[in-house]
Amino acid sequence: MTKKKAIPPVHMGHIPKMYAYAKPVSSTPVVAENYTGMEYVYFGKDNLYPERMLELARNCAPLGTRFHALALMIAGNGVKFYTRKGEEIEEARNVLIDELLKDTTEEAFLYALGFDIAALNACAMTPRRAAGGDIVRLDHLDVSRLRSGPLGDDGMPADFFWSTSWGRRYGGKRFEPKRIPRYDERQHAKAVIYSKGYTAGSIGDTYALPWWIGCTKAAENWTKIDPYNNQQVDESFSANVHLHTYTTRPDTELDKYDQKVIRAYTGSRGRGIWHTYGTPEEGAPILTPIPRSDHAGELDAMRDNDERVISNAYGIPGILMGIETKTGMDGASKAISQAQAQVMAMLVRPKQQLLTSPLVRIMNDKGLTDVWEARIDPLDLVEPGNDEVLGRQAVLRSMTINEYRERELELETIDGGERLLIEAGSQAGTADTTPA
Repeated sequence: MTKKKAIPPVHMGHIPKMYAYAKPVSSTPVVAENYTGMEYVYFGKDNLYPERMLELARNCAPLGTRFHALALMIAGNGVKFYTRKGEEIEEARNVLIDELLKDTTEEAFLYALGFDIAALNACAMTPRRAAGGDIVRLDHLDVSRLRSGPLGDDGMPADFFWSTSWGRRYGGKRFEPKRIPRYDERQHAKAVIYSKGYTAGSIGDTYALPWWIGCTKAAENWTKIDPYNNQQVDESFSANVHLHTYTTRPDTELDKYDQKVIRAYTGSRGRGIWHTYGTPEEGAPILTPIPRSDHAGELDAMRDNDERVISNAYGIPGILMGIETKTGMDGASKAISQAQAQVMAMLVRPKQQLLTSPLVRIMNDKGLTDVWEARIDPLDLVEPGNDEVLGRQAVLRSMTINEYRERELELETIDGGERLLIEAGSQAGTADTTPA
């Protein structure tokens, strides 16, 4: 008969421990068409997600200025059309500028579309047809005021809905959503082309999501620092002393007495004090120090860090926004050029396709079937004149006096000419470059 092995007791240290992790706060909007009773799909829980993102950018300078910068880069210096072999089609450009853009310019039209893409990763335009069916006009449509109808069997909405203000529930027909059909073979007098960036998941089936939504919390934090500093300066710094005084004034004058003492110790030049009062019988005034709290300026480091988070999430580095760098004058031009090349390849060109693809489609429908693609003439962030100046400064910072004499002036070398030109010029006297 075999013996049964004893099972060792289970100690608490052997039991696997389960830890609860905090669920991350999501900045992704809710997209819902169920339970609303509306013909359009809600964009955000209150259907105001685009408006809230634009409002955030209006109050957060690092985010708002990047919207503007990317919009300029997307718009570039104008659009050109090409055949499949890469030959430019001047006629298509003339049709766009002279026939289709009625009440605006090419620059304004492309910038408006570029701004919508920079802000919400989508843009919209409305081709209009004459009675004969030919496209005679093309307008930009503010994509933040556009909502989609439910998706059909083809994965596309049959109609869109437009309102000048989705947040106003009352106002009669002025703010009532208006139905606009999707641009397709039906040849409506007015239709919508909604072009959106790809977003994985069910939300992306209906609306595009901004690629930068991961920095919305940092942007919200950024907007809170300056109001805090402003309030601290205007109303007083946080009190760090409790002053208790005594007075025989009647109750009707106590509030005025308290305000008089407070004003004497608050404001931008005040000491910061918390005041109470009692009767003379209670004794002498008492000063009680209070542990110091945050004052204006102490949260600026948090704001600077939030700006770095915004910069990284959005994809436009600080050097392209004119923020100070440590490259020096000789390296600034190269650093800007390299940063611009990266942003153009990874961000600008993919986003430009959101507006160039619809333009190609419109040109084809106009009868210009040779149009194969549209390209945006890129915007150069470094002016040629400035680039030459920076290049010249780089040469001077690396050239010695003798090298300058030999190469530029065709003169003989001199004693002490091994110093750099920039080094010699920074001294009290000037570098001696005259003939020996």
